[in-house]
Amino acid sequence: MNDGQLVYPELGRPPAPRVHPVVWRTNRLGPTVGATATQILEADPRRVALIIINPTVSPLYVFFDTSVSPTQGFHVAAGYGTLALNLGDDGPIVTGAWFARIDAGTNDFVFLEGTAT
Repeated sequence: MNDGQLVYPELGRPPAPRVHPVVWRTNRLGPTVGATATQILEADPRRVALIIINPTVSPLYVFFDTSVSPTQGFHVAAGYGTLALNLGDDGPIVTGAWFARIDAGTNDFVFLEGTAT
């Protein structure tokens, strides 16, 4: 074994890499969201991570189906609240379609989407 070479002694071989190349689509302004459920992202089986940022003064609610509401889904706080999801920690919900709504008025938000290459 060479100096600095990592080997699992019980397996007698180097570990498999855990990091896969990801392409980030950044600084994307999401669609305007109102008081009814609006689809903000289509399903993408290559999506491995998703970050939603709410820079507005109203809370944003997001969920993976049209039942999104203040009591059903994820609350993304006003004033740069953030929701971060990844495939490894949160499972396949990351790859599905996503919907959002607010209580009143309209909101714009920003999202970053990471897809496997």
